[in-house]
Amino acid sequence: MLLVLFSGLLAPAIARADISVTTTIRPLQLIAEAVLQDSGEVSTIVKANQSAHQFSISPSDRFALARADIVLWIGPMLESQLSSMLQQSSMTVLTAIEMQGLTLHELDEESHFGSSLDAHLWLDSDNVLIIARELARAAGELDPDNASVYANNLQTFGASITEATATISTWFSDQPMPGFAVYHNAYQYLEKQFGLQHSMELVHDPETQPSIQQIMETRNSFEELQPQCLFIDPDANADLVATLLGDYSIATSTVDPLGYVSTADQQGNDYAEFLLGIARAFSNCLPVAAR
Repeated sequence: MLLVLFSGLLAPAIARADISVTTTIRPLQLIAEAVLQDSGEVSTIVKANQSAHQFSISPSDRFALARADIVLWIGPMLESQLSSMLQQSSMTVLTAIEMQGLTLHELDEESHFGSSLDAHLWLDSDNVLIIARELARAAGELDPDNASVYANNLQTFGASITEATATISTWFSDQPMPGFAVYHNAYQYLEKQFGLQHSMELVHDPETQPSIQQIMETRNSFEELQPQCLFIDPDANADLVATLLGDYSIATSTVDPLGYVSTADQQGNDYAEFLLGIARAFSNCLPVAAR
């Protein structure tokens, strides 16, 4: 059965009236839903309880890939297990990391996937608009009858992102952000766009356990830098966080760069609300209450 589904992935997609888009992670799903609206269908592969680095591909995921007109993913440094599969496919594959005009940032060191590029590019609102434009263009080429619909949806989406960006800017423009720490370096796109800078990170690679020496260095950094807030991932190991903190007391907040937690109660699955939710968590660290 799996062989049949996989072979379907390599075959040309059957023409349909509406566009079918398969995305890998929820932020890309939100972008695709905003562009397609009622003129297509969107599915996503990485589920809320999975890592974008180590997710497993189910038979239903393979079926979604096989029937998709467009596959939208970040790139091999994030969803590495899809690389060979997508390279052999004949469908339209949009690789976000390769799009022209993106703002890209480097990590301090190479990840264990062999790349120093930071893949969390969807946390920069300008990058989001580039991804949305590329998707609207590709959808319009495959479905010219609805090209104007995709263009109008793109314009509406762009306006919502621009408004959210302006709102976030006001949150951080009046006063400096106090020192804060992050579980790992996942937010530099948002930080650099809005003039923020974390003072330290608990782990350099969330997929690798820190050594005893790294634990002691982290504890010393807390005592030296005195950050006021710590932003942790939803899947962060609570025992490891406690070990790294030692006796240091700090306010913590869970922030999900993949959007599964921050958008769980949203009715509209709105990307602007996703960005606002993450920025609001950072704003909560300010002495003044969050907006």
